[in-house]
Amino acid sequence: FPAAFNAEQVRSACLSGSPWLLVATEDASAYAVEAGSGSSLPWPAGFQVDALLCPEEASCILGMSCETTDSVLCCWRLPSGNEMWRRQTGTKLLQPLVYIAKLKAVAAGCFEGVLTWDASDGSATRRLKTELPVDRIWYFPQQELICARGSEILGLTTHLSTWSVNALAAGTGDSPVWEKSSNEMVMALAGDGGSLFARVGSVIHAWDGKLGKELWQRAQMELPRLPTLPTYLQLDSGVLYVGAGSFLLALMQPCSS
Repeated sequence: FPAAFNAEQVRSACLSGSPWLLVATEDASAYAVEAGSGSSLPWPAGFQVDALLCPEEASCILGMSCETTDSVLCCWRLPSGNEMWRRQTGTKLLQPLVYIAKLKAVAAGCFEGVLTWDASDGSATRRLKTELPVDRIWYFPQQELICARGSEILGLTTHLSTWSVNALAAGTGDSPVWEKSSNEMVMALAGDGGSLFARVGSVIHAWDGKLGKELWQRAQMELPRLPTLPTYLQLDSGVLYVGAGSFLLALMQPCSS
């Protein structure tokens, strides 16, 4: 369908659980595009949107900037685009932006750890501290776990911290339930059932999600080692698929291919 914006200027996009495609462009505008008709509802974002999020549990759109040391976090109504709230965070946020339904909060990583805000009014609710600056976070709703990868500037050491959302919701402490350190980059994480799967350097790991205990590991030396090359992990019907560059690997659990 014809778009009301120049596709070459699309900066970020998000396909929501509802029939809307959300698009942010380089001219600080955003659009809600109805998938059925292709009609576009534009609204002025007022800042450069680097990440968009549309939680299925909330009738709103969340967006943030990542280019400055005082990132903006904003919430709009869907599909009108009317602004509900906006916050100057006072720090540089990093993608991605995640919504945690049990906490009714939005979370993002930053140099100080993981920050969360109340999704209804944008008030700051938590600061989960880490040993190293956080450059990537993951949220696994099935296990109710938040994972944060902290890395040194030179990338020589990475530190993975994991929090229980249930413990955070119960107010029993903001400390990680388990942590791991490595001199290799944690390049990808995936969750299924009670397990987490990770690519750390050239090794595929399976960990118990609650305890962090290693269940199995397998070295895959043929995996591309370029840290900037995305790795994709997907578990389907007991098979763990690992994709990196032009390489695709299928592992049967626990460790036979």
